[in-house]
Amino acid sequence: AAGGGGAGDKKRAPGGRAEDEDKNTAAAAAALELEREEKRKKMQPPKKRLYRTRAHSNPLNDQSFKVPRHPSEVNWAEHFPAVAKNPEAKLEVENVDVGCGFGGYLLKLGEVYPDQLSLGLELRDKVTEYVADRITALRAE
Repeated sequence: AAGGGGAGDKKRAPGGRAEDEDKNTAAAAAALELEREEKRKKMQPPKKRLYRTRAHSNPLNDQSFKVPRHPSEVNWAEHFPAVAKNPEAKLEVENVDVGCGFGGYLLKLGEVYPDQLSLGLELRDKVTEYVADRITALRAE
């Protein structure tokens, strides 16, 4: 049946660019997830030098991850697995580090306040990937 231009339809640029961009983004995300899974299997701390980004890049243009429009669009269990395992636990973030970079301050907060949830916000995708891999390696210890 022909589409009726509903709210869920994407606007298509000439030549199907919206679909191509979605395919490229999905392929990049799948490759990134596969790479992360391989790293998790090895469980070695990540090396910061492998996650560097250009000093003068626009992270809003260069990102390869989806930015949620609302907190309800985030899978919080992925970021806070201990809370997710306990359905009665209250997900209440007490510390937020905006522009957390490589996460050093957040890791210190976790050591000093182990019973508090901390959330880091970072726009650079490679740096975010590094922090996610670092946290995964630390949780495995």
